[in-house]
Amino acid sequence: MRSRLWQETPVTVVLVVINVIVYLAQVTLVRGGTETMAGDFGLNAPLLEQGEWWRLFTHQFIHGNTLHLVLNMAVLWFAGLAVEGTVGSLAYTALYLCSGVLGGLLQIAVNSQPEFMLIGASGSVCGVLLAFCTLYPNVRITALIFFILPLKLKAKFLGMGIVGITVAFWLSGLEPNIGHLAHLGGCLGGFVFGLLFQGAARRANLVEDVPQRVPVRRSVGLRQPMDPAMAAILDKISREGFSALDDDERGKLEKARDRFLNRPDP
Repeated sequence: MRSRLWQETPVTVVLVVINVIVYLAQVTLVRGGTETMAGDFGLNAPLLEQGEWWRLFTHQFIHGNTLHLVLNMAVLWFAGLAVEGTVGSLAYTALYLCSGVLGGLLQIAVNSQPEFMLIGASGSVCGVLLAFCTLYPNVRITALIFFILPLKLKAKFLGMGIVGITVAFWLSGLEPNIGHLAHLGGCLGGFVFGLLFQGAARRANLVEDVPQRVPVRRSVGLRQPMDPAMAAILDKISREGFSALDDDERGKLEKARDRFLNRPDP
């Protein structure tokens, strides 16, 4: 499984590892911890105006606390594996970095105070998540409300909900220390990216295409009942998403797809 992840989605793995290593160094090796790292690598308007453009990228790898890191990396792992597997590592890297840059620019354009310092991968991760929701709009996923209550919904509704909540927090002024506009900018970047790559998504073996590629209830080319193991795999995809499949299940699904695509019409 680890080998397959490295072959197919190396950038997601590397991004998670880098973020974790930076945070561990931040809390164990750096004098002053988060405050020092934010001052050296965080993003704010005055420093950007002074020519420190590299902060547009470095702020994406600094986190304020462990919860901040864990939440971002959990979402990145869930959504990133699927998106990178569809669009490729190069485009995915551009998505991650550009979403973070766009979010950072939008945040400091509104909050240009010298004391405000933006840190965190949230803009980048929001971009990846909205790209997922745009590429896989009808995939049913389970979201944990308040990290406890499971809610099953289509990915497109999750994306709409995230954007709506982000706008509501920004307009209400709640949690002013959180970069809501950075989240919103990242969401915008991910949405545009998803629209640009929808063609690639349709050509890929996406979850929502599985019923067409491996028909369950269509009569064309189906002369015997579906294998129970394949039915179980499709049920799992419906419940948990394509990324929940292990190597053996993915292999069976690919073989079934190939058998159907190579079968002559009756």
